[in-house]
Amino acid sequence: MTDFGRKAGDMYKLVYDPNADGVIAKAQTEAQPLNVQSYATDETLDVEDCIDATIYLTAEANLTLPPVFSPARVRVVALSANALTITPEADEYLVVDGVEYAMGEAILSPGDLADECLLTFQESGKWYASLNFTGLRYGFTTYNPADKHANITLSESDLLASSSTGAMRVVRCLYPKTTGKWYIEFSQITTIGGIDMAYMGVCVLAKPLDDFIGSLATGWGCRTNDGKKLTNGSSYAYAPAFVANDIMQMWVDLVNGKIWWGKNDVIPASGDPVTGANPAFTSVSGTLYPAMSIQAAGVQPGSVRMNNGSPGFTYDLRTGYQPWRGYA
Repeated sequence: MTDFGRKAGDMYKLVYDPNADGVIAKAQTEAQPLNVQSYATDETLDVEDCIDATIYLTAEANLTLPPVFSPARVRVVALSANALTITPEADEYLVVDGVEYAMGEAILSPGDLADECLLTFQESGKWYASLNFTGLRYGFTTYNPADKHANITLSESDLLASSSTGAMRVVRCLYPKTTGKWYIEFSQITTIGGIDMAYMGVCVLAKPLDDFIGSLATGWGCRTNDGKKLTNGSSYAYAPAFVANDIMQMWVDLVNGKIWWGKNDVIPASGDPVTGANPAFTSVSGTLYPAMSIQAAGVQPGSVRMNNGSPGFTYDLRTGYQPWRGYA
């Protein structure tokens, strides 16, 4: 990394020019103009220790946060649609919306855009991120192409997951949550019955990708072929069976530890995510991802389409709930 002669308290900005040969980063402090360094779009730009900084991005960039030993602040302002990746270094953590991200974990996925991201180092080992968005730049969840079984294929901008194998296969979605109230819709668009079935629910990152959602105590799911709810490997009567193109709704209340599923806007047992009445399960907690597991007979691929709320849901998500997305 080029030494720009910065010191604690310096203010500077880095401007990326996507029309240049490579990407040009220009840095300037209050005291003097500094050097210019060229970066490829997929390289990492390091922010130096113990400084207040403003970074203006006009091209794709990765930002690595350094170890710091006193309060520091970095403001990232996006000037156009970017794939922005922010990662802490070894022994550092980034805290976003109550979720800790360790070294090497991206807080924004390619295509997401934070109009402004304020990163503040407030205590030993932790950076805190506050993200501001405008327009439709909310990072709605999708299936995660980097977190799926190899037998699952994704299409339609990662909103359709398909598998032809007779074994159970899992794909997790983007943006884990530990708190808040969230809503999402799924629909199995292929024949349901026999071994053609899907499970929709939430699980932790440790959930294997070759088993059904609800096989562990840290996962909760609902099954399409018989409407049963599942956790810790056990199934219980819950909803009517689903047929192709029925909408399975899911409300996850991580404030009160409850979860509900609905079929075409009918919630079993008069459940009510707004009042908290009659949930499918209680004691729902952890760092949870929306997830889907599917098993198909192999005659045709089994496919499940997700509706993440962009541009809109089939049914009302209910007062107090948000579309499952990166940041509120």
